[in-house]
Amino acid sequence: MPTVLRLKGCEWRIYMDDHQPPHCHIKVGDGTVVVNLDATASIRKTSNKVKASDVKKAQDLTIDNLDLLLQAWSNIHETDEE
Repeated sequence: MPTVLRLKGCEWRIYMDDHQPPHCHIKVGDGTVVVNLDATASIRKTSNKVKASDVKKAQDLTIDNLDLLLQAWSNIHETDEE
């Protein structure tokens, strides 16, 4: 699972064989937040160890870097359909 972005104590990771819709696994604080790569960075799942403030930080930074993260998702999951 490549780390595609490190910023302000967060690490965004995308699994090579992950499923749709586009999303990231974000290591933040003592846990992980999974967010969809959509305009609101909607939360899919959080581990019990993540503070609400860390979830908010992960969401805000995902929104701020959405284009970069969507491009990374696309690059990792591109297929040859020729």
